Amino acid sequence: MEVRQHNRLANLEKAQMQLRYNRSSSLSPTPFSQEHFPQFQDVSEDTDWVLLNFEKLCAMCNVPEPDRVFYLPNALKSKAMGCYGDVPMGACCDYPAIKAALLKPYDGEPEIHRVKFRDMALEAGETFNSFYQRLHYRYDRWMEASDIKQFKDCYRPLVLEQLLQKCPAIVRQKVLKHKGCSPYQAAQIADDHLHLHPEPASQPRLDRCPPPPITDKNTDAFLLQHWSTDNESILDFLDLFECRSTFHQLPKSQWVKYLCGKLKGKVLDVCLSVPQEHKRDYDFVKAEILRFYGITPETHRIKFRTVQRQDDQPFTAFYQNLLCHYNRWMAACEVQTIEQCANLMVVEQLLTRCPPEVQGRVTSMQNPPTPEAVARIADKYMILHADLQQNLTPHETGP
Repeated sequence: MEVRQHNRLANLEKAQMQLRYNRSSSLSPTPFSQEHFPQFQDVSEDTDWVLLNFEKLCAMCNVPEPDRVFYLPNALKSKAMGCYGDVPMGACCDYPAIKAALLKPYDGEPEIHRVKFRDMALEAGETFNSFYQRLHYRYDRWMEASDIKQFKDCYRPLVLEQLLQKCPAIVRQKVLKHKGCSPYQAAQIADDHLHLHPEPASQPRLDRCPPPPITDKNTDAFLLQHWSTDNESILDFLDLFECRSTFHQLPKSQWVKYLCGKLKGKVLDVCLSVPQEHKRDYDFVKAEILRFYGITPETHRIKFRTVQRQDDQPFTAFYQNLLCHYNRWMAACEVQTIEQCANLMVVEQLLTRCPPEVQGRVTSMQNPPTPEAVARIADKYMILHADLQQNLTPHETGP
């Protein structure tokens, strides 16, 4: 009698579930057929991205979270099914537990998301609009795994990435095993390693950066007795000038007057030729100087990505150099929020997969574009040049 009653209740619940599914079917002709769901290929692929799409589809079709467990196994393959098999029998109907098991390989490992973000390629037939969304998602996961919640902390994974490229392999492995390691801590680890294992001078020495401006400690702090006309020196000069002006609490309205006293030649003519209403506007004068030297946000980006470490330079000093170029890049692009930083990084990575013509058009823009704008430009270009779609590979393009 009890068995018969249990079967009746089970059949009634099944009928109610089917009725609820039929009511939601207006959103999709066959919302729960297998072909509508994304397929997991391997745990090494973007399992979290596929799972996100699975949840979006379930939400569109009004599938309650507890009921998702009935349809998820049909979407699993290979190692993803192995992760599903790790779920205890008592939790086989617990969707959050199943989701946690599938995402376990991704939890707490920023390096996994960083590598995927850098290596992500445009799939056959995929639009740039879809590609940039995958890029943005992977970058967000990288920052999330790195515990980055504010813009002031964004430098940590980005500078650390550049720093580790110049570190010995054994140092990289040690740093990556140290969870939450800051770039400065990584530089200290690298310096400790080099102290115990000096690296041979196998590469030719690079030209040293020009020395910083010399100041006379016994006179006014703004009597800078150094000047050079190359791009690197003007940036160092302006940075030092701003630092000392701020330290000595000099009113910004007077900065231009002191600055002009240290300039000479054509760059002085640039400062003196600014409109009368901007004679005291230091930011305007500085922008004119940078324009005179052809220094753009792209200049700072390239410098940050390509700056080299000297053979005998401590990694802590190299880290400070990297951080300086990173700050210049962010300031030149007027980046002040974590969202703006994310857009800048996604655009940079997106351009590595775009045709050279698109790269040139985007980098020549006065203001940094959004990923959506770059994707639209790239998609329009590919429509007009459809023959390039099959020939476009990650190795044929570069920023």
